[in-house]
Amino acid sequence: MIVTNKKHKFVSESLSGELKKHAKKFQEENQEYLQASIKNNTYDEAYTKLVSDAVIQSYDVMNAWENISCDEIGGMTPLEYFASLNAISDIIDLITAFEVENSSIIPNGLAKHLKDNGDKFLDDLVSMLNAIELDEQKCIKYGQKAIIHAAEIIANEKLIDPLFKIISQMENQKTDANTLTTVMNAVQAIGEPAVERIISTIDSSDKKGQIYRFLLVSLARIGANNKSDYYYNILKKYFKESEYKFIEANALGVYGDRRALPAIRGYIEKYAHKISKWEYTQLRQVLLQFGGMVKDFDTYFSTVKDNE
Repeated sequence: MIVTNKKHKFVSESLSGELKKHAKKFQEENQEYLQASIKNNTYDEAYTKLVSDAVIQSYDVMNAWENISCDEIGGMTPLEYFASLNAISDIIDLITAFEVENSSIIPNGLAKHLKDNGDKFLDDLVSMLNAIELDEQKCIKYGQKAIIHAAEIIANEKLIDPLFKIISQMENQKTDANTLTTVMNAVQAIGEPAVERIISTIDSSDKKGQIYRFLLVSLARIGANNKSDYYYNILKKYFKESEYKFIEANALGVYGDRRALPAIRGYIEKYAHKISKWEYTQLRQVLLQFGGMVKDFDTYFSTVKDNE
């Protein structure tokens, strides 16, 4: 993907340079510890905190960068440059530039400008989403990803139909995880107004494959932010109706309700002779997440031949 707007290109490359300098400094200061952790496979709490701190610091670097004046953009700071963009097409082009240079990291100032002016940009964004056609592999390209990323930031319910028009083009055997994650993140950002459409799409599907899995997890994540028996009961319903229950068990884990523990344990106890070791590992993660016991199941699955 080639970025042709010189100012967009400068801004995205400038941020990329700052983040790379920060990453290099972090690696140099912590090289021995990081190498030892990787070699010994010891990703402990200290390692997690170190990496988490590095991510937080990278956002501090980005926020500082937003306030540095640059001759290449007319003496403006990046924050002022973002505020000068009055057309959604310009913003989409700049988001595309950031996706190319910075692995989809969008500066806070640009996201705020887009969010604050969401009503002004909404109709044009709806048209852009409606015009998206997935490629032969049923995946999105950079420019399309930027449009969907903008939809995630604005998160207006008028974007639901265009987003599900994109979902309707997906195929389980072709669409990649990047495409699914990008679109589902936008759906999740809209939240409860999208729930009815998620459920109707699930109910009209064969309830199999990665598209179903992503839809179910999206429902669970929205539910996790809006806890009620409604979400628990519908997720439990899908669990009960499913033949292979690890997708639904994972969604219950994402939702985070310990009431699901007896149902998952009961399923394993009843069908242990049919469950593959791979499926058990998926269910086991959910049991552990809920604080459930797994020792008895671990013993059983360590001694039996795999159920393929």
